[in-house]
Amino acid sequence: MRKIAIPDKKYQYITDDNRFCDKNTAFLITKQNQKFTKNNCCCNINLDDIRSVFYIDEVKIIGITGTNGKTTTSSLIYSLLLDLGYKVALQGTRGFFINGKEVEKMSHTTPPILDTYRHIYQAVAEDCDFFVMEVSSHAIAQERIETLNFKLKVHTNITGDHLDFHQTMANYIAVKNSFFQDESQKIINIDDKKLLLSGKFETKEYINYGAGKKGSIIYDGKEDFFIINPKVSISLPLSARERACVFKKLESRTKKRSIFSSFISKYIINSPAELSI
Repeated sequence: MRKIAIPDKKYQYITDDNRFCDKNTAFLITKQNQKFTKNNCCCNINLDDIRSVFYIDEVKIIGITGTNGKTTTSSLIYSLLLDLGYKVALQGTRGFFINGKEVEKMSHTTPPILDTYRHIYQAVAEDCDFFVMEVSSHAIAQERIETLNFKLKVHTNITGDHLDFHQTMANYIAVKNSFFQDESQKIINIDDKKLLLSGKFETKEYINYGAGKKGSIIYDGKEDFFIINPKVSISLPLSARERACVFKKLESRTKKRSIFSSFISKYIINSPAELSI
């Protein structure tokens, strides 16, 4: 959808595609379309002009990025939050969902920012507490997540993929790093040697997780996740259903880490004030 109806504004519609311009439509300027500012729309606007219109700050946004595991992790977080009684929206490769119902099918991992704004607006209209979304490296580089205030960011891993777009591993790592340079709560996979142990991963305060003792959140291989943190030292017991997921023989480590980070996200959301979002 490239043209969105907007109530109570001097323009009736917003588009980010100059082919849909007319006297009743405002043109939203993005990094991808800024060369088309000379158009037949009634006016040019930027994202800050419409934040309040779409109620962007009325829902808590959780973003998941990584080469592998974004779809699995985001889907698990979405499912866990629904099980906890929250109202939740999910945007990603599988489509757009609100409270367990498919609203739209989707092909892009992270759609254009105007579509994300529209989805957030729909989520707020359904009284959602959380908006869970996959964040691709392409979307970060192309600024398709600009102006979104993430409450929680999750890093799964990074491998040598998408180099057709980023050209070099150094560029790819730099793009991933840029996503984490803010004050939001973060969950980082410390087992990701290509990213973390390279010494090239730089971010502000975060909670890390891993299968070994080096993580501030570790999995002991038995029945609990243990959180070892300067502020908090507790165990996180799993329900029978969650334990079954952990101990089920999965084919890839990526899926196991996705389950791991999803449970951590669940804990942080329902945790003491120093860790909660």
